[in-house]
Amino acid sequence: MNLPDHTRRLSRRRLLTLAGGAAVATATGIGFAQSASAASAASSATGYGIDYSDASLTAGSVAGAGYGFVCRYLSWLPNSKVLTLSEAQALTAAGLGIVSNWESDGLQSWQSGVPSDPYSQGAGHATEAQRQALANGMPSSRPIYFSVDFDLQPSMYSALNSYFDGVASVIGRSRTGAYGGYHVIQELFDNGKIAWAWQTYAWSGGNWDSRAQLRQVQNGITVAGHDADLDQAMAADFGQWGGKGGGSGVILPSWPNITDGMTGPSVQAAQYLLRHHGASITADGQFGPATLAATKSFQSTHGLGVDGQIGPQTWSALIVQVQKGSSGDDVRAAQVELNRFGYGLAVDGSFGSGTDSAARAFQSAHGLGADGQIGPQTWQMLVGS
Repeated sequence: MNLPDHTRRLSRRRLLTLAGGAAVATATGIGFAQSASAASAASSATGYGIDYSDASLTAGSVAGAGYGFVCRYLSWLPNSKVLTLSEAQALTAAGLGIVSNWESDGLQSWQSGVPSDPYSQGAGHATEAQRQALANGMPSSRPIYFSVDFDLQPSMYSALNSYFDGVASVIGRSRTGAYGGYHVIQELFDNGKIAWAWQTYAWSGGNWDSRAQLRQVQNGITVAGHDADLDQAMAADFGQWGGKGGGSGVILPSWPNITDGMTGPSVQAAQYLLRHHGASITADGQFGPATLAATKSFQSTHGLGVDGQIGPQTWSALIVQVQKGSSGDDVRAAQVELNRFGYGLAVDGSFGSGTDSAARAFQSAHGLGADGQIGPQTWQMLVGS
C-alpha cells in the first residue's frame, strides 16, 4: 500500500495494472475484455491497477499510465490519504474503477495488545468506513475491504474473527472484505467471515488463496513521479465501482518460462536482473548451473517457490523500474530486451537519451503510455512478446 502506515512493509518481499477493463486469459497471453460479462465467462480473469496514499496523484496520470483501477483509502479524519468526493468524481470521469479500503492503522496496534472488544472495534470502523464511502459516491451494494496490515499471529485469530463479525454487523457479510497476508485471508474465508479478499504477497510465503478477488503484488513502483503499489485483479468483479473500465486496452503477453539449458536474449536479461539483485554470475545468455543456483537463491530469498525456473512470479519479483538517469545491470537487462526489437543499443547499463528514445518508441508501438519509464507493463511486453 505504500502509505505512511506501510513504510515498515516496504523492505519486505515485492512483486503488476487493470488496463482496458477486466482482463481475461487467452491462448496468446492476457487480453483485456471490455465487459464484465465477457470477463466472467473466462476461466481465469486477471487485470492490473494501483493503490496509493498520495492524493495529489491525478486520475489523468493514472489512466494515462495504462492502469484501469485504483484502491483508495478510508480512515479516521482528518487524514490526507483518504479518498474525497472530488477525487472519486475525477477517477470516475477518467474511466477508472475504485476499490474502497478502510485503514486506520491496519490493526497494527494489536501488536501491543488485542482490544478487549474487537467486535465493537470492527463495528465502529465499518460505521465510519460506510459513511465516507457513500459520501464519495460508492453504491451501497459495493464491498469495503478492511486492512490487517501486519503479520498477525494465530493466537489473535479469535479476536480477528470477532472484529470481522463486527464489520459484518454494519455492512453485511456479503459486502465484507479483508486485506491481509495468505494466512489471514485463509482464516477469514475458511470461517465464513468475509466474502471479499485483497491478498498481499507480504507475509504470504509465495502462497495465494484462490478465493481472493484481488492481489497486491509489488510495493514501491512509481507512477507519474508518485509512489504506488501494484495490484492484480483475479476476477471480473473485485469490488470496483465508479469507473467505465478505462485504461489503454493493451494486450499483455504471458511471461515466458526460462529454464535450465535455454539460451538467448531473455536468458541474458534475466541474468542481468539476477546480478542487479546481488548474484555473482556471468550474463552470457546461457542458462547453466550458475544461473540455476542464482535463480533458486533469489526465489528462496523472496519467498517464491524454489524450482529454479524463471516463470511469471519470478519475473515479477526480478523486474525493477528503470528510466532516464538509471544505471546498472537492471538497465542492461532492459537494453538487451529492447535490442530484440531492433533498437541497436549499446548494452552499457546507462539509461541515456538513446535508451529513453527506444523505450518511448517501443511503448508507442505497443499501445503503452510512452513515458520512457520501463515499469511492469513495459517489462512484461518486452519479455513476453
